[in-house]
Amino acid sequence: MIRVVGLDMSVSNCGLAELTVGTETPRLASVKWSDDTPTTAEEELERIRSLASRCVGWITRVVQPGDAPADTLFVFEGPSMHSTNGKPDERAGLRWITALNLRAFGRIVFAPPRSVKRYWAHNGNADKRLMLAWAERRYPELHIVDDNIADALALAQMGAEHRGIIVMPRAPLPDSSALAGVPWPI
Repeated sequence: MIRVVGLDMSVSNCGLAELTVGTETPRLASVKWSDDTPTTAEEELERIRSLASRCVGWITRVVQPGDAPADTLFVFEGPSMHSTNGKPDERAGLRWITALNLRAFGRIVFAPPRSVKRYWAHNGNADKRLMLAWAERRYPELHIVDDNIADALALAQMGAEHRGIIVMPRAPLPDSSALAGVPWPI
């Protein structure tokens, strides 16, 4: 069974979206951290460990032990190289730890944020509200609670289209030319 999982990693709220061939409705999840802001390195490490563990746990409940790793593609939002907001160093650690733990379950790709935004909103500089608005427009039947889930849904959709699976429920269609900006696994 072919699956694509989109992961928008954040140290406060991770968005996850899973598309499976033969299933019309994506599975969505939000993995949140409490409002407590870590003040020590130990507390930050615990936050990263907890978020990564919970994300991997949600995903591995979807992926079955007998599934071939080639059947599953994990599409992470890659780093925003010039970002200084949102704890970029900690977010990078979370992304890499999660990817390392998922490597045995499928292939990993990091999609540049500009490519994701261009694909989903036809604008490489789209802000969070615009990404959410496009997700709600394409999937009005889903309860998309925040921009992290909207981004994860865009990432999963990119991966599905890359694999030749068109599951977009309604127009307007995304900008498929943005797929060329992603270093897809061979």
